[in-house]
Parts: sequence; structure tokens; C-alpha cells
Amino acid sequence: MTLTKTGLVLIHPGASEQPEQVVKAKEDATADGVQVTGQYLINKLNDGSVTLEDENYDDVRYVTPEDPDVIKFPPKLIGVIARALKVGGRFYGLSDLYKVDALINGFEVSSPSGPCLLYTSPSPRDMRRSRMPSSA
Repeated sequence: MTLTKTGLVLIHPGASEQPEQVVKAKEDATADGVQVTGQYLINKLNDGSVTLEDENYDDVRYVTPEDPDVIKFPPKLIGVIARALKVGGRFYGLSDLYKVDALINGFEVSSPSGPCLLYTSPSPRDMRRSRMPSSA
């Protein structure tokens, strides 16, 4: 299988004690045709010691040991992730608690099962391009 999409794994510090969760996220990405090109602890992104390039990823996955209904995620980073995603990119791993924050930041939200799957939607930086995946 040729991996043509690029991905990022963001890791909750608690998940570092359960490396099998990170391995599973990477395996799931690979099964979806995504090559994971980076992984960072979410707190490094939150404190600014790591920055993400705009429109660089097709797929971002948040790995956390928390139950889906109590996932804690810095809401300010939802916009950062939206900018880091390419047109049609996907963001996996948030709970429904963040739907409003996601919508405010230009996402269209779908929760087929488990943690939220967020699709990017048209961006104010270029409204001529559709950011909704064609298969959705």
C-alpha cells in the first residue's frame, strides 16, 4: 500500500505510560493510507514549544487515556489544528464536549462512533476551496 497522506499524532501526557495506544493510532492511520510524519505531546503544542506548519497534514489523531465523555483538550488548540490540516483533512480523538469549539473554528462535526471525528470545512482564508472530504 502506498501511503500518500501525511499524518500527525498528538499525545496526552498520560498516554505516554500506555505506549500501545500510540502504536494503535499509528496502525490505524497506516490502515487509512496515512504516513505519520510527526508525533508530539499535546502540552508541547499548548505551551508553544512546538508549532505546526499551516496546511501540512491530512490526518491528525489525538491519543489520550481518558474516557471519550471526559476527554480534556485545550480548546485554543482546535484552531491551531484546523490551520495545520490540508483541505479535506480530518481530526480524530475529541469528545462531543468540543463540538461548539470545533464549529467556531471552521470544522464540520461528525461522530460516527466513539470520540469525535472532525472534518475541516471551508476556510475563511480561501472560500473557493471545499474542505469537506468528497467521500463524506
